[in-house]
Amino acid sequence: MSMNVAAAVDATIAYQDPLQPEASDHLSPTSSSTPTPNVRTATQSMATKYNQEALQLAVKLAREALEAGDSPFASVLVAGDGTTILQSDRNRIVTGLPGDGRPDATLHPELTLARWANLHLGPEERAASTVYTTGEHCAMCSAAHAYCGLGRIVYICSGSMYAAWQEEAGLPRGRVRTLGIRDVAPGVEVEGPVEEYVETMRAIHTEYWKRRENK
Repeated sequence: MSMNVAAAVDATIAYQDPLQPEASDHLSPTSSSTPTPNVRTATQSMATKYNQEALQLAVKLAREALEAGDSPFASVLVAGDGTTILQSDRNRIVTGLPGDGRPDATLHPELTLARWANLHLGPEERAASTVYTTGEHCAMCSAAHAYCGLGRIVYICSGSMYAAWQEEAGLPRGRVRTLGIRDVAPGVEVEGPVEEYVETMRAIHTEYWKRRENK
């Protein structure tokens, strides 16, 4: 392990994750049907205007991605009523779609949800929805979100935050330039970062980098 990554890991060990590491009960975009128990009504926190269940589910799915060997990113699609969780997914670029298993560099959760929404929701439903995501969309996912006519995006960590964490850990820059969502899709309403979950996500990403380096 490099000294930079080791230092980053040590800095996150003392952080107490407020979320329980329970197994995820999220919906899979590849499911042939949508089980009724998975369409839930979330509780809005008095401390924030954001849907806390959606944010917590996104973090839980990011942790699931980490354990599976995928990059720890995840997203949750919430209906226009602000409470109903319609669909969710995690990054699958290494492990592939369930039942398929082939690596696919395009299987970002934000793109997967945009595709699902385009097939299953009408234009007004898409425009009224909100995507809660652990990290700000990349250029590919921002474009897909805009092309599919989805509504607001709420992200926990910004792209610039993620890039800074990578640099601090001594990791090389990614293959694609870091662009803000507004730089790619200026018409999309964007809110973030959600500060109360930032350190949790930083710890998860740091653990992912540590595991990759130890392989």
